[in-house]
Amino acid sequence: MQCEFLSIEEFKKTYEVSRTFYVGFLQAQNGSWFPFCISSSPEQSVLDTLCVSSQYAWLDEVIKPYVTRLPSVKNHLVHLVYREEIDNLVSMYGLEHIGFVTSEEQASCECGCGCH
Repeated sequence: MQCEFLSIEEFKKTYEVSRTFYVGFLQAQNGSWFPFCISSSPEQSVLDTLCVSSQYAWLDEVIKPYVTRLPSVKNHLVHLVYREEIDNLVSMYGLEHIGFVTSEEQASCECGCGCH
């Protein structure tokens, strides 16, 4: 898998509000759910990037290892959401980037869906 980083503005310009994407969520030991985010740069420790994908399996493959490595996480799910809901998550969590997860074989596709 690979992750293409887009600014929030670039993501909004590229994809319509009605477009759907898969977004991962992690469940903390206390039962609360939060979106799966990563850091856009190895030099910083801030989680500023929401990971999304056009394919369920791709995002699930990226998230699963974190569930076993993070003792504070007890479960995960990958949910299909509209871009408008992604906008809400970005705003709520103060995120700066979208990490578009694709497979290496589909990397040449501009939209990440494998349409070539």
